[in-house]
Amino acid sequence: MKVGNPIFCTGDGVVEMVAFDFFGYGNSIIIDHGFGYKTMYAHLNTVDVIEGMKVRRGEKIADSGKSGRASGAHLHYEVIYRGERVNPENYFDLSMSKDEYLAMVRERAAESGRGQNRHGFRVYRR
Repeated sequence: MKVGNPIFCTGDGVVEMVAFDFFGYGNSIIIDHGFGYKTMYAHLNTVDVIEGMKVRRGEKIADSGKSGRASGAHLHYEVIYRGERVNPENYFDLSMSKDEYLAMVRERAAESGRGQNRHGFRVYRR
């Protein structure tokens, strides 16, 4: 993965936290999906959302990076259920084809009118 790859929300929810830390996870986002589920995206280069924002599955929320304590560009992704980290592999939708996924991402981009996010801003932090 290189710095600047788009990061998409994996499920509908509300942005609970956006953090910009020099150490640890670096630039990160936590999304609350309800029913005890949250997801975390960390080591981001740029963040396209703010706390309290509603997001939809397939919506672009950030760009990959190597912020915080990271030796190279990557996405740190976690699924959190009732406060406990769980294996994200258990939540992959393996029945969705690559073409179906890309169609969903294009649909979210078209809904936004910008091709990136529907809110018209980007937040850059390091």
